[in-house]
This record gives sequence, structure tokens and C-alpha cells, in this order.
Amino acid sequence: MNGTATSTGSSKYRKIAVASDEAFCFYYPQNISFLEYIGYTPVYFSPIRDKHIPKEADAILLGGGYPELHLEELSRNSSMLESVRSAIASGIPSLAECGGFMYLHRTIESKEGRPYEMAGVIDGACSYTGHLVNFGYTEIVGCAGSNDISSVSGMRGHEFHYYESTCEGADLLMRKASTGKEYRSMHAGEDHLWGFAHFYYPSAKNGIKRFFGQA
Repeated sequence: MNGTATSTGSSKYRKIAVASDEAFCFYYPQNISFLEYIGYTPVYFSPIRDKHIPKEADAILLGGGYPELHLEELSRNSSMLESVRSAIASGIPSLAECGGFMYLHRTIESKEGRPYEMAGVIDGACSYTGHLVNFGYTEIVGCAGSNDISSVSGMRGHEFHYYESTCEGADLLMRKASTGKEYRSMHAGEDHLWGFAHFYYPSAKNGIKRFFGQA
């Protein structure tokens, strides 16, 4: 990744590729509306059925959902997996939440422990735990790694997942609302924000604008 997240033209013509099918179906409507407000037109695609992300995409959003229920179909669609890898490697802004974050891993295991190949952007594996992991409301309180994207500090969200990752990331400092506990999590940089949390973008309006190159 080259760290580039700047605008390449008039914002009203910018497109964001949004994963949308049975495997990726959890989005706050307010988040989509906010992306439209800052100048992005959502272009929806199916990681299960389509062969590549929309070619006109200037950014990628991989939302939450249930990839663990569609592992065979997602793994079999090798052209889509390559398309996602190539787009992210080009340096366009990418945001992946929960199920979308899992999709970026090398593999996701089924509940029975069988691994299925995924995008391989993150060199790690996701596996089923049988219980909720790190459940609850959370907030970004700062940067914990070398990549400074402090503009997203204050963004709030929640975690609700039964899977865990061998490469969860440690670039951001998070705080649980219920306990005040702080912990390191997520893969974050100028052109990427990936993790288990589902975020509410209007809680960090300026940060999201900067991240998507729309400040």
C-alpha cells in the first residue's frame, strides 16, 4: 500500500464500492447517508457472485455480516478475491468492519474447523470460539502503533462477534464503554482501517472526511 488517500478529482464524481449480499449485509443507514453527504456515491457489489469490485471505485467498504455462513462461495470466487487484493494494494482508502475484516484474512475456519481461503490481505486466520468475544460498545481513543491516524479518535462503535483473529492488529487504542478498559486493536493507516468493530461514522465526521480524502 502506498498510503495515498487524496482526492483524484471532483468529490461529486467519486464512487465507493460497498460489499452487499447475504455475506455482507450489516450497515448503519446513517453511515451510508454520511458517505453520500461527503461526496461519495455507493456502488454495490457482491463478493459472492460478482467477479471483481466496480472498476470505477475510488474507495472500498467491506461491512459486517455473515461470511462464516458463505465460506465455500466466497472462497471459490477467486477473481473477486484477487480484485479486492489488487484494489487495496493500489492504495485507495479501504474500511473493513467485522465480517469484512474477516474476509481480508488469509483464511476463515468454519465452525467445524475447516479453513477456507480468503483475500489474504491480512496474514492471519479467523476461527470460531463458540462465545462472544470482546462484546460491547467501544471508542477509539488514540493511536497505539506507528501509523498516525489520530483524526479518527473519538469514533464510537460496537463489537459483536464469535470469531477471533490470529492477527487482530494493534494500531489503535480502544476503550470499552462499560468498563473503561483500554486495549490495542485494529489495522490502521492513512489508507486503511480494518477491525472487528462496527463504527458510527458521524461520531468522527472530520476524521472520516480526512480518511476518505474529502477534507
